[in-house]
Amino acid sequence: MVTGTNNADNWGQVRPVPGLGYEAFYPAPLPRSIGMSPGILQKLTNAEAALGRLAGAGRLLPNPHLLIRAYALREAMASTRIEGTQTTLTAVLDSTATGTPPDADVEEVTNYVRALESGLARLRELPLGTRLMCEMHGILLNGVRGRERQPGEIRRSQNWIGRPGATLDTATFVPPPPDEVPPLLADWERFAHEDSQVPVLIQSALLHHQFETIHPFLDGNGRLGRLLIILHLVMCGRLPSPLLYLSSYFEHYKDTYIRCLQGVREGNGLDPWLDFYLSGIEAEASDALRRAEQVVDLRED
Repeated sequence: MVTGTNNADNWGQVRPVPGLGYEAFYPAPLPRSIGMSPGILQKLTNAEAALGRLAGAGRLLPNPHLLIRAYALREAMASTRIEGTQTTLTAVLDSTATGTPPDADVEEVTNYVRALESGLARLRELPLGTRLMCEMHGILLNGVRGRERQPGEIRRSQNWIGRPGATLDTATFVPPPPDEVPPLLADWERFAHEDSQVPVLIQSALLHHQFETIHPFLDGNGRLGRLLIILHLVMCGRLPSPLLYLSSYFEHYKDTYIRCLQGVREGNGLDPWLDFYLSGIEAEASDALRRAEQVVDLRED
C-alpha cells in the first residue's frame, strides 16, 4: 500500500543561496512513499492497462525494429521541437538517405536518436545514473547548439529557466546551486534502483520531475529528461523494447506540461503532475498500439 502525504513542504523550497545574493529552489530528496487519491489510483490503473497492452503487442511483433526506428524519430522531432528546433521528417530522412551534411536542426534530431540508441545499449552495462546520463548528454550536444556548454559534464555554475533575456532575478525557475547537484543526483540514482513500494509509473513520474528540477547540465536537460523516461521503463521490464514516448504528448500540451512541473515546486501539490503524466502514458501507449497494429496489417497486406 502506498502511503504518505503530498504536502508542498515534501518537495523542497526556495531560499537564498549563501553569499551569492539570489534565491534558488532546493529540492527535497525523493520520497520513498506517497499518498494517492482515488482519482490518481484510477489514472494509474488505466495507464498500467494501456502500457500492458502495448508491451504485449511489442512481444508479438515479428520485427519490432520496423517500429522502433520510426517511433524514435517521431520522439526526437517532438522532443527537440519543445526546445525550439524546427525541421521536418522529410529533411531528416533526406539527410540520412543521401548522406548530405545535415543542418543544425536536423543534427539535433539525429543526435537525439543516437543518444537514445546509445543509452539503451549501455543500459546493459551501466546503471541508470549519473555516468550514463553524462555519456548520453555528450552525444546529445555533440556538434550542435549548446556544444560550448560542457557536454557530458555536470554543471559547475548556476543555470536558470525563463524567457529569452531573463536573468537570475527575473527567471521563472532557478534550479539548485551547483554544489547541491551531486548529492541530489546520488539520491535520484538510489531511488531509481531501490526496491520501493512506489509503483513503477509513479516512480517514473517522480524521476522525470526531479531530474528537470535538479537541471544538472547547462543545456539539454529537457531532452535528456524525456529520454530517461523510456530508459527507466525498459530497465524496469515494463516494455520489451522502446515503443513508448511521451514527447508528442508533452509538446501538444506544452503549457500544461510546464505548469504542472512548476506547480509542484510552487506548492500546488503532486496530484496535477501525476494526473497529467499518467494521462500521457495512457494516451501515448494507446496511440503506439494503434500504430503498431496498422503497421502489422500493412506488412501482412
